[in-house]
Amino acid sequence: MKKDLKLYLIIFSFAAVALFNFFVNRNVMLENTLRYPHPEIWNLDRAPRFEDFPSYGIFTYKRAEVDIYSNPRANFFRSALRHAKENQNVNFATNYLIVEWGCGSTCQDGMILDLISGKVYDVFSEATARGRNYKINSSLIITDPADDGFFDYNLPVRYYIWKDNKLLQIYQEECYPTNDEKYLCK
Repeated sequence: MKKDLKLYLIIFSFAAVALFNFFVNRNVMLENTLRYPHPEIWNLDRAPRFEDFPSYGIFTYKRAEVDIYSNPRANFFRSALRHAKENQNVNFATNYLIVEWGCGSTCQDGMILDLISGKVYDVFSEATARGRNYKINSSLIITDPADDGFFDYNLPVRYYIWKDNKLLQIYQEECYPTNDEKYLCK
């Protein structure tokens, strides 16, 4: 009985340390990745547009195998990543695939998969409520976009560019309540 208890305590201790290290390392990685603002990249008084950050080329390479060891969180989503690699077309910045999945009501999470190297990047600092907009021919990602200008969540619209395998936040629009109990982003 005591041996079983000791074994459970040892396993629990290792699991607790592993989870702690995972979350601490992820937060450090995200703090180093997402710094705002970047006036050297974007200093205009308007929101960035996809055509402001073009990505040129056509993906003609053989798709690399998903390297689940390139990212500590990738192993948890290996099936989704491998399925997306096999069944989805390139959808971001010429040779990347943004793989997304739901994480509850009005919640989307995801990772970026480099189809040339197979590396997985866990660069989104938070899940989104209104999703993300991105294009194959641009390195710009818009999180929680306000496509029609109005929506029911008081979340900012954030604009990121993909540079050196990192997302850099370059602009943010704040959202304000209106008289009809909705929000407007400017």
